Amino acid sequence: MYMKAVAKQPKTARRQEDDMNSFSTMQDLVTAFDQLHVSQLRDPRPLRCRIRKYFGPLLPLPLESLSVPVVLGWVNDIRKHSATQADGCLSALRTMLNKSIEWDMYHGANVAQLIKRKRAPRRKRYVMAGERPALVTEIDREPLMLRVYFYMMYYVAPRPSELQRTKLEHVKLFQTGNSWAGVWIKPMTKNGDVQQVPLPSFICSLLAEYLATLPPDQTQLFVGENGRVPSFTWWHNQWAEVRRRAGLKDVQQRDLRRSCATDLTEYLDLVSISKGVLNHRDLNTTQIYVQPVDKRIVEAMNAHVLNTRSHLPVAHSRVQQPVPAQLDTPALHDGRAGHADPLSVQA
Repeated sequence: MYMKAVAKQPKTARRQEDDMNSFSTMQDLVTAFDQLHVSQLRDPRPLRCRIRKYFGPLLPLPLESLSVPVVLGWVNDIRKHSATQADGCLSALRTMLNKSIEWDMYHGANVAQLIKRKRAPRRKRYVMAGERPALVTEIDREPLMLRVYFYMMYYVAPRPSELQRTKLEHVKLFQTGNSWAGVWIKPMTKNGDVQQVPLPSFICSLLAEYLATLPPDQTQLFVGENGRVPSFTWWHNQWAEVRRRAGLKDVQQRDLRRSCATDLTEYLDLVSISKGVLNHRDLNTTQIYVQPVDKRIVEAMNAHVLNTRSHLPVAHSRVQQPVPAQLDTPALHDGRAGHADPLSVQA
């Protein structure tokens, strides 16, 4: 199996892989895994970032020293900081050992398969109505390229990796009078399909302004000051600064995708959001993903509070009449989606 994999590689790669046959440490295994597997992924950056950040304690170890207690101790140390990363690292190690066995580069047991994953609770965090003004204010303070990136994350709901590797040829803008329209063509999504995403006019106008500043030989939508596509870590650090200033320290980049999908339930049915926005094949995935607030429950709670406290003076009851459903309509401001949050009705 390994020889078949080697035969498909260029001669320079084969010489490197021949040297790998003699490896004896986890560092050797990680190097081989990167060259033979990770480098072939559509976007290798997230996995490389995870390995670089968390696999350090394992790298000096001889392969024969890998055991369930050693791996379990390593995973538990990671879990102290992030249950999600711990699961991801265990899965990466499992794949790494499986591949090395398949390539006849490792002859021990896959100890990672003997450890049960403790799945982290599904994230449900999204940007709520009361948090939107601070977020928009802080994004507006960013340079133009970052404004384009973060507003596309918030208003178009892509996966971060999809947006970060977008090429200019995939963005199509059309000017009609004084306004702009456009689509973003994703040639390869997570589920393997091509997706065309319609862009809101605010995003199109922002993109038009941004594209006018780019050099004619640029091919990627986002390029750093060093002339290269920014790294996964660089984007993470930029977002960390924005969310810190906005007071949203627990909101991750991928939560913006959930926020957009949740907000769109005010306007669209779940099937349209699933197929047209999130590009999910399974509606059940979308149902888990979005976090809509059932207004009927909030209105019932408001009515319950009102009925039990209406006899008190207003100063003591702190009760307001529930907002009529027909008045709880989206408020559009400067092209940025924002709508009343049912939880903002005080009770």
